[in-house]
Amino acid sequence: MGIRIDDLDAAASAQADHAIPAMRSNRTVKVTVQQIATYITADRQAFTTYTTKSAGYTAAKTDAGAIHRCSAELTVSLTAATTLGANWTLTIIADGGDVTIDADGTELINGEETLVVADGDAAYIICTGTAFKAIVITAAANMAAKYALKTGNYTALDADTNTSIRFTSAATLSFDVTANLRTNWRIEVWNDSTGNVVLDPNSTDTVNGAATLVLQPGQKAEIFKTGSTTFQASVFGDALSGPQLQGYAYGLSLSTSATDAANDIDIAAGAAGSDASPFYLLQLASALTKRIDAAWAVGANQGGLDTGSVTNATYYIWLIQRSDTLVTDALFSLSSTAPTMPANYDRKRLLGYFVRAGGANGAITTIGVPVFTKEYISTEQVMVVGGALTLAHGLGSVPKLLQARIVCKTAEATYAVGDEVVMSFPDDSSGSVSAGQLMPTATDIFIRMNSNLIVGAKTSGSRVILTPANWRLIVRAWA
Repeated sequence: MGIRIDDLDAAASAQADHAIPAMRSNRTVKVTVQQIATYITADRQAFTTYTTKSAGYTAAKTDAGAIHRCSAELTVSLTAATTLGANWTLTIIADGGDVTIDADGTELINGEETLVVADGDAAYIICTGTAFKAIVITAAANMAAKYALKTGNYTALDADTNTSIRFTSAATLSFDVTANLRTNWRIEVWNDSTGNVVLDPNSTDTVNGAATLVLQPGQKAEIFKTGSTTFQASVFGDALSGPQLQGYAYGLSLSTSATDAANDIDIAAGAAGSDASPFYLLQLASALTKRIDAAWAVGANQGGLDTGSVTNATYYIWLIQRSDTLVTDALFSLSSTAPTMPANYDRKRLLGYFVRAGGANGAITTIGVPVFTKEYISTEQVMVVGGALTLAHGLGSVPKLLQARIVCKTAEATYAVGDEVVMSFPDDSSGSVSAGQLMPTATDIFIRMNSNLIVGAKTSGSRVILTPANWRLIVRAWA
């Protein structure tokens, strides 16, 4: 039979016959009920209390040792760790929505400013005196993967969070309004069909900044609610996409074709992110030659003009792709923003432009595409004056740009050790080359050096002949 402490008056509770046997230092002692009551009053942290919370609140020092069941999605703000003190503890049970634990000010919990306890999980929080540690206990239901098979249109609800949804036919996946979805709502979608699955947020909500997002056959997407009206999706599969691909470009160098310099453009293999969200990766697996003097047709050595007949004007070079087959090609257009796209081609990226005059293509200017994709830098070479040097560059093609620098190793002509001079190979008064010549091939760079190493002095600029032993040569090349 239990006894309530408050059922005993002070006098009775202090009597020896109300004493309770207890262990202390391996011996039995008598503890009175009054002593227990005094201990409880002085330090309530030693006793667990259970409370249900339905709205956000601040956990205080008096909550020490308590268990709080949170029956709704809410935020528990923690009082400063210095106030709570070391060894202060609190257990949070999320039973009605995700619970966010928010450490005070710049204090951290498990190294972060906040900790989210998923609905159904629990967290045991410990104060160190300066920060917080938490042990999260995951419910069995949350540990088990949730899977759903869909054969038609479906609307994803709050209950679908952490669910993997597989579509076996073309469909539209709508999202419930964001207000009805928990803060950290997320789903995975797998298009295991031969058609497209359209992700369609509610009303004016957006996904990756757009009204809809199309998943091609075989693609998967991980989707998060990131704001009051926004979702963010990372797409995986045959066509890569994501914010990290915005502005990305590799390869795709543009050059005038030797076959028909007046009309043809060569486009090197490479890849680039499309110009609109979700920024699909457009991959050109092989080099492509397109003709501006013929209407566009898919493939190499085919026409590239989007519409009309070629004329003398500024033309823009576009990389294009069709989302249903992922075939990538190129297109010429008078428009720098909205080319006339071939049927089924719905992704694009501007690569460059040229001015056509006198019935011939002019010099090409690239836009957002790297001019060089490979670089070679030699080690420091001894100056072989009056001799020759051969360096293998390993670029795989003839370098488009070369540069030679000499590095000062012993101070001379007001140059300090470590100073570098870019050699321009000017002619001296006798007409001979003052430093040497650079001659590139697809495999090597040949350097022919003159008997004199002539530069301008660092401070005065006057012509001086350097001592070769005081300098080293570095050659750089780009392709």
